[in-house]
Amino acid sequence: VYQEIYSQVDGNIENYGEFDIDATFRNIKGDPILYMFYIWLLYESYVFQGTLMPYPDFIVENEIDYCTRIYRLVLDSTKTYVKKISATGACYPISVPTGQFFDYSSDKPYNEQTKDITVRFRCMGAQYLDDILVFEFNKTVVIFNVHMKDGTREQTMTKVNPAMLTIFNNRGYPRINPDNYKLEWWVDKTVFAAKSALLDKYGLMSKLAQNLQFNP
Repeated sequence: VYQEIYSQVDGNIENYGEFDIDATFRNIKGDPILYMFYIWLLYESYVFQGTLMPYPDFIVENEIDYCTRIYRLVLDSTKTYVKKISATGACYPISVPTGQFFDYSSDKPYNEQTKDITVRFRCMGAQYLDDILVFEFNKTVVIFNVHMKDGTREQTMTKVNPAMLTIFNNRGYPRINPDNYKLEWWVDKTVFAAKSALLDKYGLMSKLAQNLQFNP
């Protein structure tokens, strides 16, 4: 009689669906990125066919070993603090532009189309703005470098200013400080010592540290 309306939530806001992401990588000499993703695709296909077998641990745990995860960090204007973080669920590459490397043009001596490589990933689910992603991000870094573990990191690694990463050939490992969300970069102490000694030889280390307001 009064034309009342009633409404309630009947869906899930969390993303558990399937979607694709295109990631573009800057190509470098020797095309290692292309070869890595192409072999990755071959492995996926050969495992499906039974031509290749995963490690026994993956078979016992019924785990797909060719999946990865993509993190996305949104930094502040100084590129120092993480303002937003998101990550996909399990994902894997499904296409690699191998064909464009064989394109030919008589007008140009070089194939400029290969300067960037775009790879498409098939993703399952995503998480947004969840504090646990910071913990999982740091945990993932530790998987690839055990020296980044809390309690032992300061003994084997040195925190550097991000502007100095190019000096170390970008061989730095990231860490998100869980207290203030600052994005830190750490370099192996042996690498840091070798580069510092070389710069000190020419009197550049102190000048560089002063310009960057960096305290090793």
